[in-house]
Amino acid sequence: MVIHMIRRLVSNNYDEYGVKESYETIINDSENSELLAGFQMEVNIPYESKLTLVTYYKGGWGNEFGKCNFNIDKEKEDFYIENTRGRSSHDYHPFLILEFEDGNKALLGYAWSGNWYFHISKQGRILVGQTKKMFTKMLEPKQELKTPSVLIAFCNKEEKRSLVSHLHQFLRRYWIPKNSASRELMVEWNHWWTYEDVEINEEVFLRNVDVAHELGIELCTLDAGWYGDTKTHWSKQQGDWKLVNKEKFPNGLRYLADYVYDRGMKFGIWLEPEALGFYSKLRKDNQVIEALIDGNAYESPYICLGNPDGARLIYKFITELVEETNADFIKLDFNLDPEYGCNRIDHGHGQGDGLFQHYREYYRILDAVRERFPNLIIENCASGGLRCDFGMLQHVHTTFLSDVDVTKHSLESFYELSHFVPPTAILHFAWSETREYEDGTYVFPSFVLKEGTDENAIRYTLRAAMLHQMGICRNLPDMQEEYRDIFKEQIAFYKSEVRQYLLEGQLFHLVRKDGMICIQLQLKDKSLVFCFYYGENPMKPFWLKLVALDESEHFCLTFTDKGSSMSGKGKQFMEQGVYLDGFRGLTSEILVIERKKG
Repeated sequence: MVIHMIRRLVSNNYDEYGVKESYETIINDSENSELLAGFQMEVNIPYESKLTLVTYYKGGWGNEFGKCNFNIDKEKEDFYIENTRGRSSHDYHPFLILEFEDGNKALLGYAWSGNWYFHISKQGRILVGQTKKMFTKMLEPKQELKTPSVLIAFCNKEEKRSLVSHLHQFLRRYWIPKNSASRELMVEWNHWWTYEDVEINEEVFLRNVDVAHELGIELCTLDAGWYGDTKTHWSKQQGDWKLVNKEKFPNGLRYLADYVYDRGMKFGIWLEPEALGFYSKLRKDNQVIEALIDGNAYESPYICLGNPDGARLIYKFITELVEETNADFIKLDFNLDPEYGCNRIDHGHGQGDGLFQHYREYYRILDAVRERFPNLIIENCASGGLRCDFGMLQHVHTTFLSDVDVTKHSLESFYELSHFVPPTAILHFAWSETREYEDGTYVFPSFVLKEGTDENAIRYTLRAAMLHQMGICRNLPDMQEEYRDIFKEQIAFYKSEVRQYLLEGQLFHLVRKDGMICIQLQLKDKSLVFCFYYGENPMKPFWLKLVALDESEHFCLTFTDKGSSMSGKGKQFMEQGVYLDGFRGLTSEILVIERKKG
């Protein structure tokens, strides 16, 4: 360790929510330049009991939030995980659930979108930071560096059920940006998985817009495939954003946007501003902005934001596209791994802090875009959920859960992520109708609506998307009339009933086992309990215990699909529970619980 570095721990306590933000400022207190090689911070949890269990999550495309447990007492080695792919959630997700011997729990998250590590010793000492391979920086005399923050949510064992709710309330109030548009939680249609860049064009988009309006959808988003030339793959042309594909969109982007606006909906558009397409004109003409590693280009090139010219260009890309289309919503993607980042020495950053400077600058750009367009909604996406962290969530309105939206995966990923991130800041599609490739395969299994499709399965897929901002990705014009009616019904229920729970209520995780997931949303004296089953065999009946009801009050409980109802005291529903049976195949049910008046 360099002896001339002064480290000052800064903590902001939000006692009302049981949340603490901590970071360090590191100052070179010498008269000479000094190299800072990595940094770490010890995280202190205000519990006297021993840490016994760590829940952590593996990442990966279509495998987000793979839940794992590490028993401190049973394992021979310390707990250590790290992310080195340059996107915070690719190897592992930067979130932990910590359980203690006396029953207390804590939630921990690292507010950084690049590389990081978590290290917990056998004695329970918690260290978070970046190794010297992840970060080195030459600090000038008296120069100061602020490290990324760690967020910790904690409570005593009697309040374990409120731990997640308190963190959600804190994030909604103090951390995650919001505006009047983001609070609408608009139902979105997006073209991508059904058409990708191959089959989308002006006519296809507009035909879908017409049906989207009929179904009650409120936001129509044009994803990748609107720029460059038709013969070159979309992932090789990023950066040529001014070259709108006039073969596919002869009237330009504003024509599409105005068509959407004329039907009373909002318009969204996709952009991958950091990427630099391998065959793009921009890459050929402007090599100074390209990130390099040891003088070599990345297999998937990107623009280094540690370079001031690159940062200015990306801000220009975003703002000009929003102005051109008058977009209400922009989906910002990032489909490559910068790993340890750019190490050019002619870029305005050092040899070992290129990625660090990249993300600091990207955060600044996002803030500047929000300031310039105060009603714009910004979505964070990175090959789905591969850059999901508290750092990014301080600068965007919502984050995409995963590219893969098979409902089982969606439910399991949401169940885990929603321990940390409120549903108002999560967006995902109901199980999509994916495009069939020439060899008969699909990017992931397609949920195709055809004659004889089980209506219960359709509701199951749509209800899973109601747990957060709801998205739909399928061929709307070719949807049979009877299925359109189901979509209308479920979208209307989401808009009239569910959204208010997401915006103002609390979320409780009830059950995740044996192919069953149950989540309770509560708002004042009313609750909605979403039950999903996707097991291979018929579900074994069980008693589902509800939470957060007034023990002495009487409640009426109604099964939405069955139509049956029962009444009882809150204590009965919490201690004995509700008997669930009859679930088989892809099935769902919504329980409505209301306090009896009088």
